[in-house]
Amino acid sequence: MHDILPGSFFDLYNEASGVDAFAIAMLTINGLIGITAQPHSLSMNATGRTERAGRIGQTYGNFVKRLCTIGWALTGLIVAAMLAQHDAWLSDREQAFGYACRRLLGPGWTGLMVSCVLAANMSTCSNFMVNTGALFTRNVYKDYLRPQSSDRELLWMGRLSGLALTLSGVGFALIVEQVLQAFLFTETIAAFMGIMFAGGILWRRANRQGALAATVAAFGAYYALMFAQSGQLRLVYTWQAAPFGWAMLAGLIVLVLVSLVTPPEDPRRIAHFFDNMRRSSDATTIEGEPRPLAAARGQDLILLDLTGWVSAERWRGFLLRYREDLIGFVLAWVSVGALVVLAWGLMQIGK
Repeated sequence: MHDILPGSFFDLYNEASGVDAFAIAMLTINGLIGITAQPHSLSMNATGRTERAGRIGQTYGNFVKRLCTIGWALTGLIVAAMLAQHDAWLSDREQAFGYACRRLLGPGWTGLMVSCVLAANMSTCSNFMVNTGALFTRNVYKDYLRPQSSDRELLWMGRLSGLALTLSGVGFALIVEQVLQAFLFTETIAAFMGIMFAGGILWRRANRQGALAATVAAFGAYYALMFAQSGQLRLVYTWQAAPFGWAMLAGLIVLVLVSLVTPPEDPRRIAHFFDNMRRSSDATTIEGEPRPLAAARGQDLILLDLTGWVSAERWRGFLLRYREDLIGFVLAWVSVGALVVLAWGLMQIGK
């Protein structure tokens, strides 16, 4: 591959890829904010026996995926070398996977590959179906449409809403032109929705009016910018870092401004929410008694109520109360470094 392909193919980062430092930063924000709005995040993290198990499962489960990404990158290099070797070309880069399967996999192995792809997606799809069905049933149907509905009725509504979601997904898959852009589109939707979720955790003064306005502003700014650039009104645009960044900034500004000029949420509910967030869910307590504070167990959350950092109380016993966050953050970056070194080392083979 080193003999056939240009040297830029083996760089972990260069301008030839079309992904610059700003795009990487925007993709990072996309993932960081968007993960808070994913419907499966709450149930997935809550399945751990302890808070640490939830943290480790979420963090290093994603790192395993990034390890697989290195394998996908190598597959892309192999396809590029095969095309150069046979003086062939593909009309679309998304044909590379199919080209590799057809040329490298014999009879039976292609079917196994398809089975693996389906099996990998079924677990994710089933999780989304259950969670979105439950969200619609409990938060829309039960609260606003039929408050008196029975459990059996709610069960069927959950099934029907899950079916409707699946059919919507099939329809969406039939109209998109590229899988990559469809993926980035769904991630961008989550990021715009995530403004209100992350805002509610990071800022006590955020309210429902600000959350709604921020979401509308982010979507409005994004589509206005993309339409101004392309002159076409489309559901899925080719993802670009600058319009995404401006849309996120617009949503953040609107969240702050609208929340400040509209009435705050019920102080008792806000206090109850943040009190729960500051308590450990690991310890067993007598019914009716509050759980112990997470700070005493080193499990306090750094990214909780950022405006509270102006108080001296939040800095008291800093290293001890945020021990879990700090150690986890350092170990995560060590793991990131190991993945980068692994990818770089693979690119040096045969150089």
